Amino acid sequence: MSAICALVAGVGLLAGLGGAGLERRGGVQLLLGSWCVAMVVAIVFPTNAAGTPAELAAQVHRYAVGWMFAVLPLAIWLLARRCREQARCAPVRRCWPG
Repeated sequence: MSAICALVAGVGLLAGLGGAGLERRGGVQLLLGSWCVAMVVAIVFPTNAAGTPAELAAQVHRYAVGWMFAVLPLAIWLLARRCREQARCAPVRRCWPG
């Protein structure tokens, strides 16, 4: 259930980027979109129990989760860089160090 909630939040963030005045095309959208796809793959392909041999579904699940952990921080970093350059993000920039 928590994975589905995270997926909904990711899709909401992806949809809200355009409403925030940020481009709909670019690296942030591509990375967030791939994160959402990897989340769906991780939900569809379950992992196996600990101590049992990894089956194909478990391997797919592991690669999808690895992609999610690698991509999300990069997408947020790119989003923060893009927000830093826009005047609309001025209230948020005061909270960021540097």
